[in-house]
Amino acid sequence: MQKTFEKKPFGSSKTDFRTAFVSMFMAILIHILILEFVPHSFSLMANETDADDDFDMEFEPPEIESVIPQFIEANPAANDDAPKDTPFESFKNQTAAQEKAEEADNSNLPKTDGGNDDSNKIVSGNLQNEVLSQSPESVFETLERPLVNPSQQSQTNPKDFSEQTPPAAQNENTPPEIFDDKDTLPASNIAEEITPQETPQNAPLQEEEPLPMPKPRPHLSLQTAAGPLRKNNLNANAVGLTAVDSRFSEFGAYEQRMTEAVARQWYLLASMQNLSSEAGTQVVVEFFLNTSGEITSIKILFNSSTTTGKTLCEQAILSTAPYGKWTPEMIAVLGSQDQSVKFTFYYR
Repeated sequence: MQKTFEKKPFGSSKTDFRTAFVSMFMAILIHILILEFVPHSFSLMANETDADDDFDMEFEPPEIESVIPQFIEANPAANDDAPKDTPFESFKNQTAAQEKAEEADNSNLPKTDGGNDDSNKIVSGNLQNEVLSQSPESVFETLERPLVNPSQQSQTNPKDFSEQTPPAAQNENTPPEIFDDKDTLPASNIAEEITPQETPQNAPLQEEEPLPMPKPRPHLSLQTAAGPLRKNNLNANAVGLTAVDSRFSEFGAYEQRMTEAVARQWYLLASMQNLSSEAGTQVVVEFFLNTSGEITSIKILFNSSTTTGKTLCEQAILSTAPYGKWTPEMIAVLGSQDQSVKFTFYYR
């Protein structure tokens, strides 16, 4: 008897066929669910649809805070050598030095026995003595001082004066004495008093004397105000007049000029008052400057003095403003926003 075998799909039993069918059905169902519920951007249809869209991307500029230069008050009488590297800016170039030779620490500052860690003074000035011997107009003349490095100012060329011959000097009969800067009468009046008959007919010709050099126009010497010195225990690496590592900048010259004008006004106002009761007190004033050098706001941060002492400090600041427009270099460094300035006044 021949035994026949029933053919089955896939060469397996009915149980295997059902398992394969269920697996295939589940796989199809999973793919359908994926296409239905997965985010649109991940589907193939989304890629084909969005292929023609423009690709836009925006970059926001990074926020960069302007770093305010660190001002230091250089010594006007010390050297004017440019330092290699320094965090300080001032009204002139200068390299650190101190009067006593000690083991060098390569400090940007000289060793000073001051009592104030925040002070920017390395020497105490004598501006008060100069102010009391000058007119009140000297305060505002200070603000007219150009923002230049004192060591780079060009000296007056004598040739410039010799070429500026006064018109009256072209007359050969005009006595040279009338151009002497010691004369007080105008030249035209003296010439009228001297007649041609008074001049000898046969007088030998004399070589004209050179005209006297005009005296340079007087200008205010750069001085610093008295005040507490900075405290620094490290030593500079050079011996000489007390000096600090500083780099000239228009910002440094502007701040020094402003400080000097306020100090001059404060000394003048204080000289008109009896301030014996203010001794040992101090006033801290903060104000904001705009790019035109104008004060936009002012307030008292600290006051241990009397009302008179506080008012003198405010008036010394308000009466000397505006302090002049900022230069393009200053705006590039500081930005165009108002800048905070703090002054501490000490009554001693």
